[in-house]
Amino acid sequence: MNHQTMTALYILGCITVLLLNVLAYQLIVPLKYKEQILFYCNKFNLPPDLIFAVVNAESKFNPHAKSSAGAEGLMQLTHSTAQYLANQTGISLDDVCDVDTNLHLGCYYLSVLINKYQDTKVALCAYNAGPNTVDGWLNNNNYSQNGKNLLYIPFKETRNYVRKIDIFRTFYINIYNF
Repeated sequence: MNHQTMTALYILGCITVLLLNVLAYQLIVPLKYKEQILFYCNKFNLPPDLIFAVVNAESKFNPHAKSSAGAEGLMQLTHSTAQYLANQTGISLDDVCDVDTNLHLGCYYLSVLINKYQDTKVALCAYNAGPNTVDGWLNNNNYSQNGKNLLYIPFKETRNYVRKIDIFRTFYINIYNF
């Protein structure tokens, strides 16, 4: 093989590896429902990387996902939470799995939690474990020294959830420049 052929094969190999990495990342951190997610991020002043990460962690972008606890849709809302949020926002709750309805209610809810707690990590804990649970943690000196931030998340599921969101957010920021 001559030098030009070896150089061409090397470049082709590098491009192939790069494309495979990009495809792998797109499988791990997809941009499904991009238009709708960006719309609701803008509406509720939320960072897109956060909502893409939450949807990825909650449902892997499956609008018909259903948890063992009965949460449904892209952002995994229970019927009681969805109904409460629908009443708060004045939107009709015909189908909690409808992409726009679920994103509207889920983004609204997360924005309310972020405004309440003034800390995204605490808001994510409340989204996962419930606000009453998180309020109890914030009032417990073992978990919070100032009643505003958490030093320790006592539920393993919630700890892992927040960690997963952080990892996904890093990918969304670095790959898609959010």
